[in-house]
Amino acid sequence: MNDSPRLLALAAALVLAWAAPAGAKNEPVLRKPAELPGLGLKLKLLSESREAPLPPPNAWTRTYGNGRQEEVYLPRDLWVAEQFAGRWRDERGNSLTLAQIRRPFPEKLSPEERVTRAEYEAGAAATAAPDWTPEALAAWAAVFADAKAARLEPLRKTFYRVPQIIGFALEGQPPTRLCYAFRVSPPSGAPAGGPARWCFAMLDTAADADRNKVAATLLQDFFPSIEPLRGAAAAAAEVGPSRKYQKTTVQPAERSPEYLASREQVVNSIRNAKNWWFVETEHYLILSNLKGMTGMVKDLQAHIEVLRRGYEKLIPPRAPITAVSVIRVFGSPEEYTAYVPADSSWSSGIWMPGRKELAIKPVDWEAGAARENTLSIMAHEAFHQYLEYALGRIAPATWFNEGHADFFGGARVEGRRLRIEEHPNRAPLVERLAAAGELDFRTVLRLTQEQFYGGGDAVRSRNYAVAWALVYYLRKQAAFESASPYAGILERYVDALWREKDRDKATTAAFEGVDQAALQRDFTKFWRSPGQRSGARRNETPAEGRL
Repeated sequence: MNDSPRLLALAAALVLAWAAPAGAKNEPVLRKPAELPGLGLKLKLLSESREAPLPPPNAWTRTYGNGRQEEVYLPRDLWVAEQFAGRWRDERGNSLTLAQIRRPFPEKLSPEERVTRAEYEAGAAATAAPDWTPEALAAWAAVFADAKAARLEPLRKTFYRVPQIIGFALEGQPPTRLCYAFRVSPPSGAPAGGPARWCFAMLDTAADADRNKVAATLLQDFFPSIEPLRGAAAAAAEVGPSRKYQKTTVQPAERSPEYLASREQVVNSIRNAKNWWFVETEHYLILSNLKGMTGMVKDLQAHIEVLRRGYEKLIPPRAPITAVSVIRVFGSPEEYTAYVPADSSWSSGIWMPGRKELAIKPVDWEAGAARENTLSIMAHEAFHQYLEYALGRIAPATWFNEGHADFFGGARVEGRRLRIEEHPNRAPLVERLAAAGELDFRTVLRLTQEQFYGGGDAVRSRNYAVAWALVYYLRKQAAFESASPYAGILERYVDALWREKDRDKATTAAFEGVDQAALQRDFTKFWRSPGQRSGARRNETPAEGRL
């Protein structure tokens, strides 16, 4: 009788018993070697983990009585972003966040009171750098971990390259969040007498993880693995465009200080993320952690610049665009869902004005329908992104914004040529509404954002379809009719919005003197007429042609 199978089974059982000790549930495993040039450290991260980028600080618009506007932020968001070094999540539900302790939270600012960047910098500059006593580190940890307070729990155990470790018990956070400040010795050969360098580790564990076992794992696997990178490795922190994915070389152009600052912030967000890279076009920075799929990335680069020229031809910017336009393409649908707001997790792409990013979910690029749908979504969302900057962050009426976004959602890019077709998802519903005598553009003109997007899927789809149908008719048909009384409606809208800074007043001004009943009749007639629609398809708006 051959005992080999039994011996193999016994060996396998012993290996499994060693790899998954009794009682182990979802405790983190920290055995993944990594070099983090931006942090200047070599250490071990969560096994089987992926980088989870920190979203940019959310921006709001503060409007004054004279119409002047400023971007404002929560100071804690700005402060965390400055010191954040990276975050990694594993499949067990654990998350490891690393940071470099650079400066205390500005003492004269409230974490929840919105400020401009200039106000934040002034507050930070007025706060003296501490000696980083344990008490100062505890105050720092409480703000970073979003806790009410942090109680000191110094660790007696130290390591050759980590001579001091301080743990914190957090008030107002669950016990599944473990936080430590640790001091890192300088690399061999570094000048003596320099300031101590403190870093921070925050481990959020799965709900069923044993806190004591997790703490033991950190002392056994994480802290002993830490050592400073030497000169050449640390210098590799400089991040440049991906040679593999960059479609064409972008010629250096004169950039505003605002553009350079926003670009640096975006690039810094992936400095310690080994699997993330970026490519740069004339107007866009595309971040991604896609592996392979070079065709998708290069197609996006080519399409977005042609679309941008179309946007500018149709609605020229009223204010200089000084910020970089960011597109983030995720490597997996799960990462996309975890990154975007929860109420948008169903989407395939979304412009997030607060974060100033357009996020895109990955698809099978070889599947023609999925590819075309993603390009249409990008064209739609990128128009929202463009209009935000082109109008100086003045919010237009939803019918105007969504109607034009869907107008470009029907765009087809071939080389450097752009043509606008009927939107494949909107036209069938518009046809049905027109045939039933229910296609009334006046129903969407005064809707607030909440009303436009609310009311359920059927109502929302109808609002989108009517807004698109109106913009398409005015752009592709009325604009080409001799002496049409409707030809200047959309141009008047932009002029009035820029002048009045009020979306509703702009709508009133755009339709002033227009016989809306006559417009409604002509509008419905167009969508019932195959001949007129066929002729409109051949008309080239300023956004179309070779760009």
